Amino acid sequence: MLIKYFVLAGQALFGTLTPDIVVLTLLYSMAGLGIAIVNDFKSVEGDRKMGLQSLPVAFGEETAKWICVAAIDITQLSLGIAIVNDFKSVEGDRKMGLQSLPVAFGEETAKWICVAAIDITQLSVAGYLLGSGKPYYALALVALIAPQIFFQFKYFLKDPAKYDVKYQASAQPFLVLGLLVTALATSH
Repeated sequence: MLIKYFVLAGQALFGTLTPDIVVLTLLYSMAGLGIAIVNDFKSVEGDRKMGLQSLPVAFGEETAKWICVAAIDITQLSLGIAIVNDFKSVEGDRKMGLQSLPVAFGEETAKWICVAAIDITQLSVAGYLLGSGKPYYALALVALIAPQIFFQFKYFLKDPAKYDVKYQASAQPFLVLGLLVTALATSH
């Protein structure tokens, strides 16, 4: 996830920081923010005891929850990656009254929302690159989306909780390579 920061910092230091670079970096960065906040909830008591001002400690768990939801939902609608992790905790979410996507819409519908969000976002970026006069980068991005779709059908859509590790290990490298292709496209 750090690659996005290096891309933005590298462009700022050694290249031209264009609106394209800022928009695409922010799009990919929001997911990291939301996921980082989720991890803060696991250690609220320890953070309080140690005097660490994590978001839940500093703003209260309820406010932090809504900041986290906003950050993740923006990217879930655009990237869908964080939704993959929601399938691991459906029962716990139900018991705690959390309205994760699988709980709110049902696991079957949530699976399709997740893969659609991931694929549509990347295809939109490919379309953006094509419209920006970068057809080879757009084609490379589409070529990297194809194996992701294959693994979505092979693992994720069959059983997201059971095949979580296999899916992420198989599909995520292509997503990350797609981020790199997008970064290269914005630098040329």
